[in-house]
Amino acid sequence: MEAPPSAASLSAWDAWGGDTQGRRYAPVDQITPDNVSRLVERKSVGTKFGFDNLQAAYGYDRCIDRTLPFVPAEKRDWLKDVQASLRKRLYLTEAQAQGVENWFKCIPGHQPLSPKGFQWAWPKT
Repeated sequence: MEAPPSAASLSAWDAWGGDTQGRRYAPVDQITPDNVSRLVERKSVGTKFGFDNLQAAYGYDRCIDRTLPFVPAEKRDWLKDVQASLRKRLYLTEAQAQGVENWFKCIPGHQPLSPKGFQWAWPKT
């Protein structure tokens, strides 16, 4: 049985081949983006930290930033409040996603975003 590395060794758990006790480690500089992606997908599908949710959160946050300059100053509060909520909770409600999409129409050339990453948090109907 391998001993876990010390914190000073800057190693991370090799979730792609490690056992449930985390006994296999890989140096941080050997962890590839593909490994991280597989770990996130395997451990977090359909959750707050799942790839689809984080991708949707980033996309909506970025598009809100791009939309704000096109929205009249007196009408920005709602959009800023939704963005603050998104950054705090990492998801939007269905009504927020629909409302934000209406504001995104202010961005020249905007393509609609998919809120499917947030659906894990929406009530089941």
